[in-house]
Amino acid sequence: MKIKSGGFTLVELLVVIAIVAILAGLLLPGLTVAVAKAKAMHCSNNLRQMNTAVVIYATEYGEYPLFGRGPTAAKPNGSTWHEDILPDISWGQKDTIFRCPTFRGTTSSGGANAVYIFDSLGSYGYNRGSSFRGTSLNVYRFGLSETDQTGLEVRTVREFEVRNPAEMIALGDSFARSYFSAGGLPLREGGATLSRKLAPMYLVGEYGTDLTGSAKRHRGRVNVAFADGHLESETVQRLFFDADVAALRRWHVDNEAHQELFTSW
Repeated sequence: MKIKSGGFTLVELLVVIAIVAILAGLLLPGLTVAVAKAKAMHCSNNLRQMNTAVVIYATEYGEYPLFGRGPTAAKPNGSTWHEDILPDISWGQKDTIFRCPTFRGTTSSGGANAVYIFDSLGSYGYNRGSSFRGTSLNVYRFGLSETDQTGLEVRTVREFEVRNPAEMIALGDSFARSYFSAGGLPLREGGATLSRKLAPMYLVGEYGTDLTGSAKRHRGRVNVAFADGHLESETVQRLFFDADVAALRRWHVDNEAHQELFTSW
């Protein structure tokens, strides 16, 4: 009397493998989307807390942090906007809050000398407004931090100067490229200058910057925080390319489009 084996036949095993492969093919896209959403939420939470710190700073001092400060006796390498808001960041998050989990670029704290403030490199940028047409230097107006023709700050922006806080971009995912990097290396993605119109020193490509990396970070969208404290997730097209009045005015403290700055590049 023969006892029938309880093992799988080769055909049965192949059928099981095929079913597992089909299920994996159905589940993996959903898992990929879920992971991307989780990373985007992590990033937006970072940005929300940073923006809250900026709002607290503006309320406490009556003015917004400068993009960067020149060297002083106390800080011979100068200081940056993100250093100014550190006291209002939760202690346990000071080391991680400035890093988006999807950012793969170089991180650098920037610095300053007597005539120039260097861009930091990292996940997030600070709205400096728009550069003046025809200037070859780092000259910005109408943002939360203004510069003169040396690239150094000339004055702080007072809290009351922001005409419509709910329509004024304060912070967002970094997208600019910067000349500044350790060792004098070429342009690096992740410059801390957030702007609708970059100065020529940053220009890469026809539009004026290479948005490829940032567009991929959150599936074609960019997280932005506003001066009233709220956050939005905007498309790259709407944030950086659309040139209608509503799109442009969100970059400027006076809530004006300043379309005269965009008539030529």
